[in-house]
Amino acid sequence: MNHPLPTRTVERRQPQQGAVAVMVALSLAVLIGAAGLAIDGGRLYITKSELQTGADACALAASRRLLNCAAADMSCLIAAENAGIAAAALNKASMQSAAVTLQAANISFKKLLTDPSWATRTGGATGDSRYVRCQPSVSGITPWLMGVVGAGSSTVSAQAAATLAGAQTFSVGPIGICKPATAWTVGQWITGTANSLGNSIRWVDLDGGTSSNAEVNAQLASTSVVPNIKIGSTISISNTALNSVRGGYNTRFGIYANGGGYNATSNPPDYTGYAYPSKNPGGIALNTSAFNDYLSNRATNTAFIASKFNGVWNLNPSAYTLATSAQYQGNNARRLINVPVLDTCATNTTAKVVGLACVLLLNPIDSGSGAQIHLEYRGDSLAGTSSCPITPVTGVPTSLTGAGGYTVPALVQ
Repeated sequence: MNHPLPTRTVERRQPQQGAVAVMVALSLAVLIGAAGLAIDGGRLYITKSELQTGADACALAASRRLLNCAAADMSCLIAAENAGIAAAALNKASMQSAAVTLQAANISFKKLLTDPSWATRTGGATGDSRYVRCQPSVSGITPWLMGVVGAGSSTVSAQAAATLAGAQTFSVGPIGICKPATAWTVGQWITGTANSLGNSIRWVDLDGGTSSNAEVNAQLASTSVVPNIKIGSTISISNTALNSVRGGYNTRFGIYANGGGYNATSNPPDYTGYAYPSKNPGGIALNTSAFNDYLSNRATNTAFIASKFNGVWNLNPSAYTLATSAQYQGNNARRLINVPVLDTCATNTTAKVVGLACVLLLNPIDSGSGAQIHLEYRGDSLAGTSSCPITPVTGVPTSLTGAGGYTVPALVQ
């Protein structure tokens, strides 16, 4: 019996090329994505670092310009913007291919760091702002690899905020001048009256204690300055009447009340006691700069001359003694001094130091009810353009005792 031979069924395998292509495509996408994260992400990180350097440079340079401007005076903010933009442009971004650029709209200000919001110069910032923020950015950064997987262009930004902070203490005289609504000009007179010093001048107690007439009087009579004040310091202030401290104040003019406890040996005068406004003909009128005339009289050690002083002076000559010409020749620049600029004179207790100003004391204080005190503003001591040298402080390096050496721009955010 013949049996049929068994048959073999052969299965045909279907081609796998399509599956492999999908796997390769998926693998490439993953590889490109990983490479894109590394390359494009690294590029964005580098750009961010570059921008941060520009932002820091902008904020530090801009903060150096925030000096003693009044609220309504925009000159400090304009100067800050210009300085910040110029400093930022010294740095490169976009893989070192282009300068970091900012506009004024990228620079904003605050008076206090605790204020709720920043404002641009044209958006509500005030001239007495003390903090500045710079926010540079680069937009339209097209990805090199991530674009393959659909990523779009990116924007990178950075920000930095800075202020002018006290780095060292400086030496000042025991008088404070109140920050005005409109900035002073060099040569401008600042006046206080007998019963109320007004809104311009305050006596300050620099020893850190509670202000009193006796302490202020002693500090006014002293030939030393107090080297413990810096920007941001809080000091005691007083509205005490002029007459209460005239004994100590007048020693600076070489005028000593008989029996008052002060004399030219222990409390030597300035180089001259000549006072302003002076009588005509040829005198210095009220509210007219007396600085050059003061320098002339200082060179000749001219004494206080009551008959040539065109102000209130009712003291009996027998009640005081004047310094001699030889006593005026000592090395005592006691009428041209640096004084703290106070943030407010609204209270009778304390104020914060927001600047340093050079003033010339123009006249001694009389005992009458109409007595006045006149100071001539000679410039911002920290701007390097004032008439007063900054007194070196013990322990401070010589490099820091020049104008502007006691404050430094400091990053705060």
